[in-house]
Amino acid sequence: MGYSLDSYFDPKADISEGSVIDKEEEDMTGCMDMSKTDKRILELLGENGPLTLAEIAVKLNMKPKAVFRALRRLFEKGMISSDPRTRKYFIEEDEQ
Repeated sequence: MGYSLDSYFDPKADISEGSVIDKEEEDMTGCMDMSKTDKRILELLGENGPLTLAEIAVKLNMKPKAVFRALRRLFEKGMISSDPRTRKYFIEEDEQ
């Protein structure tokens, strides 16, 4: 099935199941509802490994309360976990 550039920009274009746009949107669903802060925290944890809330706040130059809200969102989505002993947050590894 061929797609023209016009179908990407035409709001009246027929977008059938399995189209390129549907697949792109499907791939981005995990990122679409993440805030800029959420993304910055994930990037920071990916680069530096486990960090405490205070360490994250200092490295991102943000207030701890704002960082805590973002950490809670990421935790609820299952994207990060924390070690209750060290109080460090880390990116949750996918178990396959």
